[in-house]
Amino acid sequence: MSVTGAIAIRACEQVEKSGGARAGLVAWRTLAQNAAEPDVRARALGSAIRCGISLNDSAALEEVIALWISIPA
Repeated sequence: MSVTGAIAIRACEQVEKSGGARAGLVAWRTLAQNAAEPDVRARALGSAIRCGISLNDSAALEEVIALWISIPA
């Protein structure tokens, strides 16, 4: 994981911690959509799924799970 990837993950963690699961979901989903590194994208998607489950937001979960195939093997 690159330094920028680690910084992006830390920023999303802070957003979720200070703003709650809804803010975290937005931050993690955005990172997942924009991350170039597979490990950063996987971490972001896993965290977005956790937030979606916490919020019981099935639409967000479907969207985030659909992004999972974008992670290179």
